[in-house]
Amino acid sequence: MILFSDIFDRAIFLFDDPDLNFYYNADPVGFQKVMLRYLLNGKERFSNPIEIASKLNTYSALQSMRDDLVGTGSAEVEVDEDFVPVDNCVFSFKIDGKPDPEAVYDSDTRKVTFSRVIPEGTPCSVEYCYAGAFTDNISWSYSAQFLTPAVIQSKVIDIMAHCTLLAWCEKEKNFILDIRNLLTDTDFKIYSPANSIKAKLDWFKNIQEELDDLICKLGWDMRGTRKGGF
Repeated sequence: MILFSDIFDRAIFLFDDPDLNFYYNADPVGFQKVMLRYLLNGKERFSNPIEIASKLNTYSALQSMRDDLVGTGSAEVEVDEDFVPVDNCVFSFKIDGKPDPEAVYDSDTRKVTFSRVIPEGTPCSVEYCYAGAFTDNISWSYSAQFLTPAVIQSKVIDIMAHCTLLAWCEKEKNFILDIRNLLTDTDFKIYSPANSIKAKLDWFKNIQEELDDLICKLGWDMRGTRKGGF
């Protein structure tokens, strides 16, 4: 099984966007819900090796629940009885609609401890999200010692992280091609809009090339082990 959250955790290092990095840390639930569509769309880019790619057609559904709470003049707020987070989920916490990434949920006490005292009557919330997982056993029956199931899964996570990023880029073409004036580190000279666009397209091309290399390497590793290894 490969958790979608593991793919998101790997993919965030590929995104060249400070806003997404902030979103990833401040509102993990919102981030995963948004990126889920790109992950599922992106998996269509992973078509080879077919023995692995075909196993990505079986996956579990998203599970999520939000509990709207009210401040009691304390940093701690007890959740409702029907709020029961599932395994491998992430949490998002908000005070009056604003993220509180430092808050924590304690499953033993069933309480949320926010980063500050919540004035009485102030709305706050906790939400969990299990984005899902590829549930088929991702392995290769001919694997040699160096190509263990754990190694294959790590390679698949890398590939799917790149697929997710590329799907996001395709869907956000207006963002990728957005004209921004870039400043140099040396003389603060403003680049032309054409240079801004070229930089983003080059970045997109590099990610595509990295994906192609990862897929090719996985295919070569599998073919090599099928013949007895290197």
